[in-house]
Amino acid sequence: MDSQASRLDIGKLRKLQALARGGKTEGERQAARRRAEKLAAKAGMPLQQALSKLDGPHTQARPASFFEGWDDWMEDRDPGWKARKAARKADQEEKRLSRCRNLLDAFGSEDAVFAEAPEETKLRVTPDQVPLPQTVQEAWAEYQRWEEQIEMRCAFFPHPLGVRHLRISEERSLCCVVVMALH
Repeated sequence: MDSQASRLDIGKLRKLQALARGGKTEGERQAARRRAEKLAAKAGMPLQQALSKLDGPHTQARPASFFEGWDDWMEDRDPGWKARKAARKADQEEKRLSRCRNLLDAFGSEDAVFAEAPEETKLRVTPDQVPLPQTVQEAWAEYQRWEEQIEMRCAFFPHPLGVRHLRISEERSLCCVVVMALH
């Protein structure tokens, strides 16, 4: 099936064709024809081509992605939205690359950023001997240290959806721990 046919809602077109042929009033029939033309145009084809698809095997139209056309819709509502979005994305990427450069300056290499930290070694080798935080402040400080370590490593792995990737160790190559970024 070609991409145009997959965007065409065959079921709706069948109903509109039936209404255009058997509507009770001339106005109802004309309105159905106009809606059928718009439906075909939305799928990128003239009405006659769309109607020829009705002769083929009857298949259920695939639902369009919820986000299909989102950027265009937002641009219509808010002119300049696409440009602002692109600028925001470019700014985020520049900040990420700057963070990577700073980390490389501080650690010397990407491998050093991903080297197993002493806390990770303790957890891997003797997890039962790792002391737990005793206060909320200690727990919060430990949480922040782990988050900083994850953030440093994730800076090297951009993802369009904001998913973070974390390499645990060289032996395991790239082990992805998926954590949705909250920004």
